[in-house]
Amino acid sequence: MTVLFSIFKLLLKIAAAPVIAILALFVWFCTWLVCVSGAVLGLVSLLLCVCSAFLFLSSSVAGGIIYLVLAFLASPFGLPAAALWLLDKVQGIRYLIQNTVFE
Repeated sequence: MTVLFSIFKLLLKIAAAPVIAILALFVWFCTWLVCVSGAVLGLVSLLLCVCSAFLFLSSSVAGGIIYLVLAFLASPFGLPAAALWLLDKVQGIRYLIQNTVFE
């Protein structure tokens, strides 16, 4: 019985190793992508804030509010933060698989 369990555990380790490696590469690439896009979106957020100020001064309050919401989404507190949260969850799944199989 223990021999069968050892063989099953070895096969599980062999099957899980590529999944863990692919998840690690995916998280590393997506983290780099979020950092680069965060820098670009920071500039876009600044541009949207300036446009929002011009819209407020030209008495278009609804347009100014819309641009402020878009600036928030483009800022590092908007979509990049949501992407980092999601990457954290994927990283947690990777560590869950790794700790379950290899310990």
